Amino acid sequence: MTAAPAEQSAPADPAPQPGAEVNNRRPVMVAHGIGGRIELYSDCIRIRRHGYVNYLLNWLAGRPAFVDTTIPLERVSSFDIIQPVLFNDFVVIAYPGSPPLTGRSLVDAVAEGSLLMNFFDNREFYAIRRAFQRLTARPVLDANMRSALRRARPRPQAWS
Repeated sequence: MTAAPAEQSAPADPAPQPGAEVNNRRPVMVAHGIGGRIELYSDCIRIRRHGYVNYLLNWLAGRPAFVDTTIPLERVSSFDIIQPVLFNDFVVIAYPGSPPLTGRSLVDAVAEGSLLMNFFDNREFYAIRRAFQRLTARPVLDANMRSALRRARPRPQAWS
């Protein structure tokens, strides 16, 4: 009697990584907010949280205080700036698997992909949003380029 070979199962999927690895490069742009900062790299966005304000707000919201989030640019689906009426403005970076917005400003402002902006001067955040749009934009062909591409294409041959 021969022993049956051990059943082999398909290899398990690797564990999901928390984000892209940043190898101590210099960021393209940095925006400092309340309790942290956003760093834009050529291939990812990193949200770094630090400070007592961040600790206090996360304690009020019941979330871990010092969580760094790194998101590859190809996974980012939106980069939004939310301006609530009674609370400070904040940035939300959405990606597949990110926590959905709840509609409660404090909870949304301290979520995993969010960061509170400054009280008065937020030009850095708008500059980062423009740089993000430039990095992720698809090239657009102007009218002259489209007509040149049409002329360069071979025409189909007629049946003989």
